[in-house]
Amino acid sequence: MRVTVGDVIEVPSTQVGGPVRRGEVLEVLQSEPLEIQVRWSDGHETSLRPSGGTLRVVDHTDA
Repeated sequence: MRVTVGDVIEVPSTQVGGPVRRGEVLEVLQSEPLEIQVRWSDGHETSLRPSGGTLRVVDHTDA
């Protein structure tokens, strides 16, 4: 999966019935395996290593 800085992503909740988390990719730290720095919609920032099928790009930038 191609993820670039500025992309808006979604990941499912770790709790059944929980809300989807949405955030903006701030930095691609590593491409294989994927590791990204994300600013979530609540303002928190984390680094994320998504497992297969858990990350969805909902708005892709052409940077």
